[in-house]
Amino acid sequence: MTRTIQAITFSMLLALASMMSTQAQAVLLGEDDFESYALTNDWNPTEGVEGWSRQSDFDNTNETAAIKHGTVVSNTTQVLKLTDSDDNNENLLWHTASSGAGINTWQYDFQLSDTLAQLGGPGNFVRSNVVVRTSGNAGFYTVDARIRNGTPSVKMYTAAGATTVPDGNLLAMDTWYTMQAELDYDLELARTRFGPLGGPFSAWSAQAATAAGLVDGYLAVQVNGGVEYDNVSLNGPIPEPSTLVLLILGLATMVPRRKVSS
Repeated sequence: MTRTIQAITFSMLLALASMMSTQAQAVLLGEDDFESYALTNDWNPTEGVEGWSRQSDFDNTNETAAIKHGTVVSNTTQVLKLTDSDDNNENLLWHTASSGAGINTWQYDFQLSDTLAQLGGPGNFVRSNVVVRTSGNAGFYTVDARIRNGTPSVKMYTAAGATTVPDGNLLAMDTWYTMQAELDYDLELARTRFGPLGGPFSAWSAQAATAAGLVDGYLAVQVNGGVEYDNVSLNGPIPEPSTLVLLILGLATMVPRRKVSS
């Protein structure tokens, strides 16, 4: 009987290990789809309530933050729209700290909607510039998606310099995309990919070295022109499948065994 129980228990543990190794999910550290806020053309959030805040140099004359409905059929849910008409970078901060260890994945949907010229500003230029900063306000990762004079590009900036993100030349106005950034805090590496909302991602960019000694991070969202954002999220490290298997197999050794008499 004992031998039968051992065999059944061991089989169950192996099945559990297999299931956990294939279904292990990242830990959700934060998300915002902007659906819980009232519609407004003058969104002035606070870190303690909404988890967002305007940076101290936010210019209410030439920069706006609004909660509104998306402007294209592919996304008519509530979104965050940021505008900057004087080419001076609008800054809105999302105070959701990363785990500071392992692989963290930042993801957000965005749409380039207005050039500076369309807002009465200087030049045929629109840009989404999202920065992962440390608590000391130093940026160690930036993804820049822009269209200048009709020429699109998507690049990642780290301590190693600029890294081109594949398919950045396909970036278009009035089209929703999903951007995904993977930061490895242990190896101090980053990579980026993006693709049309609901569609396939591009290939990952090459990995690039970030600044050394990273401990945490939060998002600083900067725009030139008008950009809409939705479904911002941060996921923490994914458990290592091999670690889970070893742990469960270790538990299996604790199952009592029948002493065999000589």
